[in-house]
Amino acid sequence: MSGMNQIKQLIFLERMKFISAFFLLFLIHHAFIFSQETITIDAGTDDGSFKNYTGFIHGETNIESHSATLNMLLSLKPNFWRNSDWFETQELATDLSVQTTMVISDFYANFKGGYSNAKPWLNWTEYESFVATLVNNYAANGQSPDFWDVWNEPNDPYYWSGNLSQLIECFKRTRQVLDAINPAIKMVGPSLNSYDGAGIEYILDSLAASGVTMDAVSWHEFGLPDSLAVHINDFNNRKLLNPTWNNPEIHINEYSPQQTNQIPAYRLGWFYHLEQNDVDWANTACWDNNDGSTVWSNCLVGLNGLFWHDEQSPLPVFWLNLAYAKMLTGKRIFCTHSDAKTLALSSKTDSLSELKILVGRFYSIDNGSYLPTDIGKDSSNVTITVNNYPYLTNGTVPLIIQKIPKGDMNFQNSPLAGPLTHYSGSVSVTAGVITITIPNFQDGDVYLIYLNSTDILGQMATSHEDKLAVFPNPSSSSITLLTENRIYEPVIFINAVGETVKETVITSDEMTIDLTNLPAGIYYIKTRWQIIQFVKN
Repeated sequence: MSGMNQIKQLIFLERMKFISAFFLLFLIHHAFIFSQETITIDAGTDDGSFKNYTGFIHGETNIESHSATLNMLLSLKPNFWRNSDWFETQELATDLSVQTTMVISDFYANFKGGYSNAKPWLNWTEYESFVATLVNNYAANGQSPDFWDVWNEPNDPYYWSGNLSQLIECFKRTRQVLDAINPAIKMVGPSLNSYDGAGIEYILDSLAASGVTMDAVSWHEFGLPDSLAVHINDFNNRKLLNPTWNNPEIHINEYSPQQTNQIPAYRLGWFYHLEQNDVDWANTACWDNNDGSTVWSNCLVGLNGLFWHDEQSPLPVFWLNLAYAKMLTGKRIFCTHSDAKTLALSSKTDSLSELKILVGRFYSIDNGSYLPTDIGKDSSNVTITVNNYPYLTNGTVPLIIQKIPKGDMNFQNSPLAGPLTHYSGSVSVTAGVITITIPNFQDGDVYLIYLNSTDILGQMATSHEDKLAVFPNPSSSSITLLTENRIYEPVIFINAVGETVKETVITSDEMTIDLTNLPAGIYYIKTRWQIIQFVKN
């Protein structure tokens, strides 16, 4: 959350970012050992239905003024929303049939003039009256949040300056107020800023001793997606040993650190591990975005990094979220993989004889730095093997592969009109086995693989007309950009691995660009509203 972004970043980096000089040299010298990674998908079975972990945090009151954005939001099939504004976001969430959590401490801190003044133990009567008024006002407005979150990140002195006994008393008194209004109202907590199994156990035991239980237990995940399983397993083990807790749900009510929040493969990693660990509730965290010229808080604008600051243009991770949403009607399939951070989440729909696969690699922890064990994994050849393909034993099936590049930080925070087409054709099926190899698979990228599917992601319509054209294409020396009403618009040239290789500004309706300094290959010309692929030969 915005008040403690820098502290959270330091915590994250201190956990992740120490490197032995000897180990660094050793791994660079032996980088060839990371040259091949494998993923295996058993399409003859499935892992049940998707849970859907598309969740937001905080208010977004301007979306309804942009009909195209609202339609894009609906296409993501959002499931959860955690916020703290007066009615507007709750009304929108209700209209979208989204489950909601309201954060009592945010309201109370606003009432007191900031978290530094939010000290309910100084006047419990005032605090209890405030909570009662808040909940009753929502009810009077015809709104019923699914959960009330007592206090955000109370293990952080920015948000809670009292002691642990006072915090437990706050939970007790909040429960008493809710019970007086309606015992069926659900309460969630403690919403710690990181997992602390022993601390959570102490809080729940103390509450249970007073006859108070949480309907859901919550904490935030600002580390790596694959650490989630360790925390979930630890909490479930504690829960089994403590039946007096009354089997609370598990809510990861903020996940994804700022350093990796806009990287497509990390979003995929979170979805994969949330699905695999059967969490009950999850919300993406919110941070600041920076496209190189503008900084904005995606807590307030752009719905947690999905849209640009115009609140209309989708950013690269939007397309990952949309691809995930389009898989939800099928049966999910997890993968086996040679490397823990190279994984695939699949969906099969028997009625359509369709298989969709999202493949990603997430190794860099902050757009460039790697853990000691991951040095050398900036790229790899990745082979995806689909076994027991259920719809054909021998022959060929249509295959389309799209790519959502990681690019650099400016690319991650700039509009992307749609995924880039990597391959369109067919693939052989031999004895029910399909093999697909993606060479030079860059860290952070995501590939969307469609087998016998017509539900292919395309460019979203926006209020901006696409009037940029390129010729000749392919070209060996130069290209001409044809445009209309785009004078002084910046243009970025991106190579096949997402790197910016050239930048310019449109100076006329017909502008020639010299390509002689670019090596042969596939490139993308990107404006704020359009991407065009061209080939340098």
